[in-house]
Amino acid sequence: MDAVNMDGWDVAILIVAGYIALITMIRLMAARRDSYMRELHSQIQQERQRRRKAEDAAKKGAGKAA
Repeated sequence: MDAVNMDGWDVAILIVAGYIALITMIRLMAARRDSYMRELHSQIQQERQRRRKAEDAAKKGAGKAA
């Protein structure tokens, strides 16, 4: 099938296949982005909790020493 000898149906199938491929790629990329953002937010929350615990322990240690 040469590009010169493509009829209307060949072009339509090519366009539909391209559209499906593009939409699939966009959805996969969005799902990966959302997954990555959830993971990043989880890590941020864990770090905040770790810092709060460290600050609370430091305050308690400073209160006992005084």
